[in-house]
Amino acid sequence: MTNAENMVRSIGQSRKLGEELRTLISVPLFHVTGCNSQLLVAAYTGGAAVIMPALSLPELIAALPAQRISSMVTVPAVYSLLLRHPDFAGVDVSGVRWVGYGGAPTAPALVRSLRDAFGAATVFNGYGMTETASLMTVLPDSDAVAHADSVGYAVPSGDLGVAPLDSNPGDPTTGELVVRGANVMRGYWNRPDATDATIVDGWLHTGDVVRVDDAGRVHIIDRLKDIIIRGGENVSSVEVEAALLSAPGVADACVLGVPDDVMGEKVGALLLGAGQQDLDVAAVLDHCRGQLADYKVPQYITVVAEELPRTASGKLLKGRLRERVQWGDPLR
Repeated sequence: MTNAENMVRSIGQSRKLGEELRTLISVPLFHVTGCNSQLLVAAYTGGAAVIMPALSLPELIAALPAQRISSMVTVPAVYSLLLRHPDFAGVDVSGVRWVGYGGAPTAPALVRSLRDAFGAATVFNGYGMTETASLMTVLPDSDAVAHADSVGYAVPSGDLGVAPLDSNPGDPTTGELVVRGANVMRGYWNRPDATDATIVDGWLHTGDVVRVDDAGRVHIIDRLKDIIIRGGENVSSVEVEAALLSAPGVADACVLGVPDDVMGEKVGALLLGAGQQDLDVAAVLDHCRGQLADYKVPQYITVVAEELPRTASGKLLKGRLRERVQWGDPLR
């Protein structure tokens, strides 16, 4: 349950944009990114919102100059497809001033490509959730490439904290992200038990494990439920996915725990190749060994031919993939 104060607190920093804001909404309006971060911001500032009935890359590309779009926000997977689309090369995007992304790990190479493609734009990463009425953190353009593994700094509308994990109680910089403030929901409709479990002593527990660096930037390690425990070692699926996405020839990746009688779990990866060439799995693994500790390098890999399923907000449907995947024999 969110209220007017939640909304106003979450969008109050946008009032200076005014009529120059023309935002292209290509994500669902039932999600806070489309509704709160775009539609309500346009209404609040006196700007305009151009709403796409469904995601179509040709229509999105055509809308950028035709609708004089100045701002767009979507998930990294859509930007990756957009930049590779043949229609994009000749389109005029000089009017686009803000390019936002979030909802999934974003490789530094993709951020650099966005900067090159939208030369007049400021790029930024945002992290938030429905329960906080929109953004909790923002990574500014100045940090976008050098700190692409971060979701940025806390926004003024809320306070962030780190709740220690049972497995690592002594580290104050790593744990579950918690938030409090006027942007936080009142609770879940007719679900008092869920509300009490999520909001404890005024702090909303996000379910995301994070690390906060010395500069105050937040780094998402993983969802609590998605951490892989391999022989007593915690493995962040997000960290492994980021390494895989930076490997040559990989268009998309999903990392899951594979049950193992000895280790408890091992690391498995589903990969979607880019282009027409067969994915060189050995080269991908070599790339990962240069970025990850040995126990984090995938021991199972399945190459898929179709795009990995995601929610409307761009998050991988890991539960569905766990049910469907056939891992085969381990690579090592």
